[in-house]
Amino acid sequence: MDSQLLNINVGILTFEGLSSQTQRLIALISTVIILAVTSLALVQLARVLEMYNIADQVAFIIAVSVLVHYILTGKFAFNILSHWVVRHTPFGVLYRNDMRVLDAAKTQLQAFADRVHFTDFESYTRINPYISIQGCLEITAHQSKGDLQQWLSDVKNLKIMSDLVFQLWIVERSIAAGDYTRP
Repeated sequence: MDSQLLNINVGILTFEGLSSQTQRLIALISTVIILAVTSLALVQLARVLEMYNIADQVAFIIAVSVLVHYILTGKFAFNILSHWVVRHTPFGVLYRNDMRVLDAAKTQLQAFADRVHFTDFESYTRINPYISIQGCLEITAHQSKGDLQQWLSDVKNLKIMSDLVFQLWIVERSIAAGDYTRP
């Protein structure tokens, strides 16, 4: 039991690298500003094109290009462009990073859960009162049903299991250091 818990990467378990609420707000505001400035620049470009009486020709060239692209590739060019823009805005970059952190935690917790039964750790509540017996029983129920991976896809449940495993890790570390005897 102890080697399995002590080998867990605690940084992944504690969601190290996950963005804060402030970082998300800053990314959202900067993304909105970038999109607003880009929109204003496109409106200005349209006005300039209209001033030179070539807006209709440019619109026709763009429409034909999009149609030819769709015929040749089967993909809508504006859809590709919108996905690219969303991926490269500050909010999109932050979102992808947060998803990587959560996916790493989910993978580690799933691998750990595949090797242990959480009911084996119920005695650890005598050492660490933050260990939830209810959490152990809930996770064990999902293990026995075989739907733990699906249950972990909810971020709330991922946090519940992560907190539980972190508290178990603290107990194992204390036992390994000789502070407590194994219950």
